[in-house]
Amino acid sequence: MSEWFQIINNRKKYLGLREFSVSSASKEQNTSTVQLDKEVNHNSINCPNCNKKFNYLQLIKNNKVCNHCNYHFRMNAVERINLIFDKKELVLFDEDIISRNLIGFPGYDNKLKKLKEELDINEAVITGKGKILDNEVYFGVMDYRFIMGSMGAAVGERLTRMIERATKEDKPIVIFSASGGARMQEGIISLYQMAKVVSAIEDHNRKGLMYISILTDPTTGGVMASFASIADVIIAEPNATIGFAGKRVSKNFNNTISDFQTSEFHLESGHVDILCERRKLRNTIADIIEVYIESVRDNKSKLTVEVSEDKNISNNALINISAWERVKLARSPNRPNFEDYKNNIFDNFIELHGDRISMDDKSIVTGIGTVNGIPVTAILSAKGKNLDENIIRNFGMIKPEGYRKVIRVAKLSEKFGIPVVCFIDTPGADGGIEAEKMGQASAIANCIKEFTKLAVPIISIITGEGGSGGALAIGVADWMFMLENSIYSIISPEGCASILFRDSSRAKEIAEYLKLTADELLKLNIVNEIIAERKSGINIEKEVLINDIKTKLFNKVVELLQSDINTLLTKRLENLRKKGILI
Repeated sequence: MSEWFQIINNRKKYLGLREFSVSSASKEQNTSTVQLDKEVNHNSINCPNCNKKFNYLQLIKNNKVCNHCNYHFRMNAVERINLIFDKKELVLFDEDIISRNLIGFPGYDNKLKKLKEELDINEAVITGKGKILDNEVYFGVMDYRFIMGSMGAAVGERLTRMIERATKEDKPIVIFSASGGARMQEGIISLYQMAKVVSAIEDHNRKGLMYISILTDPTTGGVMASFASIADVIIAEPNATIGFAGKRVSKNFNNTISDFQTSEFHLESGHVDILCERRKLRNTIADIIEVYIESVRDNKSKLTVEVSEDKNISNNALINISAWERVKLARSPNRPNFEDYKNNIFDNFIELHGDRISMDDKSIVTGIGTVNGIPVTAILSAKGKNLDENIIRNFGMIKPEGYRKVIRVAKLSEKFGIPVVCFIDTPGADGGIEAEKMGQASAIANCIKEFTKLAVPIISIITGEGGSGGALAIGVADWMFMLENSIYSIISPEGCASILFRDSSRAKEIAEYLKLTADELLKLNIVNEIIAERKSGINIEKEVLINDIKTKLFNKVVELLQSDINTLLTKRLENLRKKGILI
């Protein structure tokens, strides 16, 4: 057992930490000899956020989170490993790789020596392999106490070697960042660690392996501008300082927003997938790994799942009402919306936010989960059920940032071979000035392009309104379902009446001409199957309808997963080619 864990085990009752056992590593995988801070503050301390007083031991037992206001205090690498990893065997790498004064920077040698004496750790990152709820991962955990967790040559080398091992062994990697950036005392050599680590991650990515990045307080500078920002999934702890320029540097710029370097700001700005409280972090990481690992496992062995019994009478269930009545039913706020589908169809749903460029569009929700045990990616256009919710959701009108989010998450699905399921209920894409400014037409075009070639099964379900190109962008699919009382059209009846006849009052008449109902679209070979909403003229209860959708969705996913992907892509393109043939 290494000295580090002997120290932790001796003090675990005092500090409320879990006991670990550590195996002997091979000669190239040296075990760590780090320990907790020698001095622990026994006095009462004040939360910097709510100013409540509590004992330091209480803070430790609560994983360094204020139990009054949920403020997340900084956590060092040793504490982090105790929180996240299983009690089972850990192997730590490359303890012998330590920083040296490569450019003769004044005072650097003394600084390194002093930190090693004070902290009993010898570098700003600990790397190794372990398990998170029985999921094996290779990891890097940075420690802000060691020169603010800055990345020099030793940190870059430790991380690169860890990533290379994970790539060789086909294992996921998890990196916890807590760093002020590149280490200035090592000059340009430190700067190039950014490129070295990113290069290793790209090799790992090319093998189709999972990388999860966790941003903790602080994550700035060259770390944020390299490996911390290129993961498949990026998680941030609440109230963490996150940004490119550190706070001291940012003061030199004309920044008018005081909290722009926070995890919350970065979530809203589309750069973070998940804002996760510390007490949920371990389970969240494990859930993400399990979805993707299960998908890889399913793809390597032929999927053998019994389909569910389908009791929905589908295409024979249509009640004879007018197109305009269908329009009104499709728009009804009493219909199930994205929350109903998300909560009742997908198990263990984890929402993935943001386009990684500018914004998280709330008019479309993306994430991963399972349907009866099969991993899927869900893309749900999102309307609210009242005025306040619709304002937040932009009345379901998807923005350019939303389509870029869809593309990003869809390509992540492609990497891991996960089917994509799209729930469509949008009056159309946002056509405002900001949408134009952010490239709406380009965003829609690129979404269509990516869906035509996405090398995984795609299923789309029109559940309410299918408005023009805004719906088509997530409607290019291998199989298209349509609810009985949904609509799908090039334009709204009101819009068509206003443009062609300059009289919006003719919308009821125009609805018939547009052939926008499910039965008409089935005749035109636009949709493949109708899901019934009524039996004998009586509304089916919401729970029954959602269960019918889940059954049909599951059965179709199972069916499509049996297909060779090249055959699936060929058929998808052939089906598109047949739309609107005139001879």
